Amino acid sequence: MTTVDFTPAAINLTEVKAFCRVDGSADDSLLTFLYNAACDEALSYAQVVVGTATVTVVTNWEAEITLPFWPIGAVTYVKVDGVADTEYTLLNGRLTPSEEGDKLEVVYAAGWNTSTPKDVIHAIYQRIKFGFDYGDDLPQPIPRFFDRVLFRYKNTL
Repeated sequence: MTTVDFTPAAINLTEVKAFCRVDGSADDSLLTFLYNAACDEALSYAQVVVGTATVTVVTNWEAEITLPFWPIGAVTYVKVDGVADTEYTLLNGRLTPSEEGDKLEVVYAAGWNTSTPKDVIHAIYQRIKFGFDYGDDLPQPIPRFFDRVLFRYKNTL
């Protein structure tokens, strides 16, 4: 079981409006909604956190697990059968507990809050613009720009 307490990064509404070529403030709440939806989509589609998140993973013990949400920040704690494991190793998103047991619990921080890569910001803005212009009603015979960029992060981190 994995739970995520997620907060999207603060929107730069001026930049989003410029990207979408929107003047005035009549569409501010819609653009903010689309921004939050795009951040949620990045989280669910590619397990990429645009903002901040506290992730809790509770699973049957394994010799190694891949932490599911990126980018990985500080590990709050690792427990094996309810006992703190301070000798675990974390390398390239793979956590190896130092103890064996039945149950493994990991709590860690994830996300880009202020240092989101420019291509991810671009993908989020493209997603907002597409939703603003078309409402996502157009057929997509090839992967969207948003999908291509975020899928790249999903598979490489």
